[in-house]
Amino acid sequence: MSPVLMSLYRAFSDNLIPPMGRLVTGDAQPYQYLVESIRKFPAPVAFSGMIGAAGFKRVTHTPYSGNIAALFSAWKI
Repeated sequence: MSPVLMSLYRAFSDNLIPPMGRLVTGDAQPYQYLVESIRKFPAPVAFSGMIGAAGFKRVTHTPYSGNIAALFSAWKI
């Protein structure tokens, strides 16, 4: 992810997601947890390695939106 996109995403996730959650549900804490858990999720290459280590084959990932999101695919037969 580019540094500019990373800083925009961090600003959005830190400053908007929890307050929007509070506005909609009355509780910001689950949305703060969501932001923190997303941040701790392994990088795509590392996560693909974990999937492969679990016995899956043909592991691929397709990044979207500057790698803010990714679609992982693997085979296990």
